[in-house]
Amino acid sequence: MSSKRIGRTFVLDRMEMRGIIDYSPSFFGAKMRKRTSRQESADYFRGLINNSQVAITVVDKNGNLTLFSQGAEKLTGYPAKEVLGKSISMFYPDEKALQGMQETLLKKGKLENYETEILTKDGPKVPILISLSLLKDRDGNPSGSIGVCTDMTKMKQASESFHHLECLYADTIANIDEAIFIMDTDLNILDATDKVSELSRGRLKRTDLIGKNLRDLFPLVLGKKLAKKYCKVIETGKPVRTTEAVEFEGQKLYYDARRLPIKDKSGNITKLIGVFKDITEAKRMQEEMLARNRELSVLNDVAAAVNRSLKLDEVLGAALDKSMKILGKCQAGLFLYDEESQRLKMAASRRIPSSVLDDESQFSPEDCLCGQAFRKGELLDVKGYAKDNRFKGTEKESDRVIIVPIPYHDRILGVMFFYPNRGYEPTEAELRLLTAIAHQIGVAIENAYLYKKLEDSYLETIKALAFALDAKDPYTRDHSEKVRQWSLLIAEKLGLGKDQVRDINFASLLHDVGKLGTSELVLNKPGELTDEEYEEVRQHPHAGSELLASIPILKHARKIVLHHHEFFGGGGYPKGLKANKIPLGARIIAIADAFEAMTADRPYREAMNIEAAKKRLRALAGSQFDPEVVEVFLSLLADEEAAGA
Repeated sequence: MSSKRIGRTFVLDRMEMRGIIDYSPSFFGAKMRKRTSRQESADYFRGLINNSQVAITVVDKNGNLTLFSQGAEKLTGYPAKEVLGKSISMFYPDEKALQGMQETLLKKGKLENYETEILTKDGPKVPILISLSLLKDRDGNPSGSIGVCTDMTKMKQASESFHHLECLYADTIANIDEAIFIMDTDLNILDATDKVSELSRGRLKRTDLIGKNLRDLFPLVLGKKLAKKYCKVIETGKPVRTTEAVEFEGQKLYYDARRLPIKDKSGNITKLIGVFKDITEAKRMQEEMLARNRELSVLNDVAAAVNRSLKLDEVLGAALDKSMKILGKCQAGLFLYDEESQRLKMAASRRIPSSVLDDESQFSPEDCLCGQAFRKGELLDVKGYAKDNRFKGTEKESDRVIIVPIPYHDRILGVMFFYPNRGYEPTEAELRLLTAIAHQIGVAIENAYLYKKLEDSYLETIKALAFALDAKDPYTRDHSEKVRQWSLLIAEKLGLGKDQVRDINFASLLHDVGKLGTSELVLNKPGELTDEEYEEVRQHPHAGSELLASIPILKHARKIVLHHHEFFGGGGYPKGLKANKIPLGARIIAIADAFEAMTADRPYREAMNIEAAKKRLRALAGSQFDPEVVEVFLSLLADEEAAGA
C-alpha cells in the first residue's frame, strides 16, 4: 500500500479509500457511487477532505500526518505544510493518553467520542472530542487511521456555565424559605425540596414523598381539598394562590400556598409545581397586631365613654357596658369602696337579678372573692366557681368569675366582676384589656369624685350666698330654700334630666342674688314702691345674671336667674320673652317663687292662705305662668294635702 503526493494532494490507494468510506458512509457513500474510476474517486475525496471545514486528519501506520484538512488548520493554528509528515504526537501533551487511544483503536478498530486536549500553535490547549477509525491495506493490516475532531471549547464553556447554574439553582433551592413539590398531572410527587421536613415540623421527609400520591399523604378530607386545588390549576391552566391552615399534632400552622402549571411548547400541562411557605409566625404577629389594634380601639371607646360625663353613675354604667363587650354576653357588676362604712357597695350592675342586688349590695372586703381581689389589687380568674343558686334562670349559668380591681395611683377604688357564659375561656389579651380598662375607669371615677366634691362645694357656697341674701330681709328668711324645695319637686314630677335638675337647684337658690345690690330701704319698704324704686327692683334678674357670669358651672343656671320674672303670655322682664322661649327652669321657679311669696308675710301685706294662692295661680295660668307647670304644681299641693290628712 502506498500513496503519492502531488503538490498538497495525496493519492490514496483503494484500501485507504475503503477505510474512509467505512468510517463515514453517510458522508462519502452517496458521492462515491456516482464516480466509477478510482482516480476520479481519489481526486474527489482528496479535495473534499482537504477543503473540509471539519478538522480531519489522516496518519500513517507510524503516526505521521498524511492529511490535514482546513478545519484542522483552523483548530490548531498550523498550516498543513508545517505539520504534514510530522508525528501526530506533537499535538498531544499527554503521551500516555495518546498511547491509550492508539491501543484502543488497534484493538477495536475505532474510537468514538473521546474527550482529550491538543496543543495549538499559539500555545494554549484546546479541548476536543475525537473519533478515530483504523485504516487497513489490501491484506487487512493496519496502515494508519483517520480522525475527525470537534472543538469543545464553546461546549465546555457552556457546560461549565450550565454546571454553575445548576450549582446556583441547587444552592438557591436549598436556602429558599419555601417548600417545593413537583408532581405529574395525576398528582404523583416526582421531586421535592428538603424544606418540606421543616415546613411539616418533621412529619414529612423528602425521601418519603417521592413516588407517593398527594391524596395518600394527608387525611381523607384534607387530601381531597388539596387535590381539588391542583385540579383547578389543570382545568384553568392558571396558577392558584391561597392561604391555608393545617392542624399538625394540635398545632395550627398557616401556609402561603402557590400552585403553578408547567407547560410544553404546545401549551399542554405536563407537570405541576406546589410552592408552600410557612407564614405561621407572620400570621401570629398579624393576629397579635390586630388584637393590639382592637385593644387600642376598645380603650379609646372606653376612654370616650367614661370621659363623656363627670357624673359617677353615668361613668360606671358606660364602663360596664364597654367591658362586657370584651367577654360577650355575660353578667357584670361594679363595687366601690366606701371609706366611711369601710364596705364594698354595689355601684352599677348589668343583668344581675334583683334578689342578688338586694342581698349583696354591700359587704366587707374580708368576706369574699371580690374582697380578695380588692385587698391584693390583683385580677382573679376563678374557674369552677360555685355560682349562687339565685343566678339560675338568668340566661346561661356561668362556671367562672373574673374579678378586676380598679386602681387609682396607689389606691384601689373598687372592683368589677363578670360572670361569662358557661364554657367561655378568656384569652390573655382579653384579661390584659380588662386590666387596662380598669385603670381608665379608676381615673374617670376619681374625676367624677372630684367633680362631685367641686359641685358640692359650689352648692354650699351658693347656699351661704342665699342665706346672706335672705338675712337682708327678715320677711324673706329661708325664702330661697323654700323656692328651691318646690322647684326641685316640680322638676322631679316633670321627669327632667339630671343636668336640668342641677341647674334648677342652683338657680332656685340664686334667683334673687341680684337683690344684693338693691337698697334695703327699698326691699323693706312697708308701703307702695315709687316708679324709680320699682325699676330698681326690676334690675335684680339682670344684676344676678351678671354676678354669676364668671362661674362656668352656673352657665345655664344664670339664664334661669335672668328670666325667672318673664311672663308666659309676654309682658314680663327683663326681655319680654313668651311661652317656650322662656327657659323651662325659669318657668318652674317663677311659680315656686310666686307661691312662696304669696303664702308668706311681707312688709306691705299679710300672707295669703293656701287656697287663695292656688286660686291666684289658676287665674294667672297662661298669662303670667306656664299652665302645664301650674297644673303639675297644683297636683303636688294636692298630694301633700292628701298625705297630711
